[in-house]
Amino acid sequence: MDKIKSDPRFIQAKEFIKAGEYERALEFYGQLLETSVETYGEKALELAPLYFEYGSALLCQAQEATDVFGSAIKDAQKSKRDAEPSKEAEEEETNDGEEEEEGPTEEGVQEDLEIAWENLEVARTICSENETEESKKLLTEVYLKLADLNTLNGNYPQAVEDYNSSLSIREAMVEAHSRLLAEVHFSLAHAYEYYLASEKEKDPNFTGDQGLLCLKHFRHVLEILQLRVKFLEDRSASEDEAAADAKEIEEINELIDEVQETIEAKGKELEEGGVSVKESIPQTSIGFDKPSADPDAANAIPVTKVQVKRKVNPSGGVKSEKPSSIAEAKQESLDFKQTEAVDKKPKGIPSELAEAEPIDLC
Repeated sequence: MDKIKSDPRFIQAKEFIKAGEYERALEFYGQLLETSVETYGEKALELAPLYFEYGSALLCQAQEATDVFGSAIKDAQKSKRDAEPSKEAEEEETNDGEEEEEGPTEEGVQEDLEIAWENLEVARTICSENETEESKKLLTEVYLKLADLNTLNGNYPQAVEDYNSSLSIREAMVEAHSRLLAEVHFSLAHAYEYYLASEKEKDPNFTGDQGLLCLKHFRHVLEILQLRVKFLEDRSASEDEAAADAKEIEEINELIDEVQETIEAKGKELEEGGVSVKESIPQTSIGFDKPSADPDAANAIPVTKVQVKRKVNPSGGVKSEKPSSIAEAKQESLDFKQTEAVDKKPKGIPSELAEAEPIDLC
């Protein structure tokens, strides 16, 4: 893994990612991926971080594009409420539109998501077959990205399952006060939130335990942050470490206030809807809040070939089940259809919930 990560193309791509220049990053990742497959073989452990980064870059690009679509939908809805523009204004708007650069399309975003999913799936397969500490660390990140992708596509049951997979691995690897655990619980809370809002869009009378599970995971976030503060306050530290701890404690206390407000708001919302939050939070049958596995997903064909964006797909490739199409969903996804119940744009994982010093995943 170190050889791949020390390659100048990998390093340059990471810089482009930080700058939000995803297209340029994908060019470097794509070049490196093609040459590395020839060197190591497509299922080599050395390639796992490269598949992960390539898929993550495509996912980030797709998330950015859905922001554009969401804004366009809002603008269209607003224009319908406004007076009909004059013919001259319409012509001027049309002309202005012709001068603008072509933006992302739903088909293009779907293609990005499909290729992102393929690369992340290969990374997951590789890491799952290698029981090293480094591969386990990376596997937790792969599951998080797969969950983010499924959230973006509106496939909330699968997103919940992927988040739980990441959580189960992390719980065995880090201390109970680790903010890496709070990170996953935070994402799970929002996944259940989007899940519930999606079901209520289809059926206003829908009743499910997603609201209680959302609240439960926000409570876990709070508990972990409080444990983290206690750990920092109790441990012996040098002068420099003490200063850093004090800064982190101040930061966490601000987060605690925000999470407490969220818990109170969610609890009140549930109570007003006739749900008693004082009753025991539901547990699912498999693992920690983990839903039963999708039988179709269990029988999915393993990915043996992946696409490189805008490059020829290796011949003979086998694709397993793709994520549900955004176009076919007809904007039922929470990223393409807004309601008053909840801000439906996937929030992702807030960086402030992660460890103060990011760990080296590989």
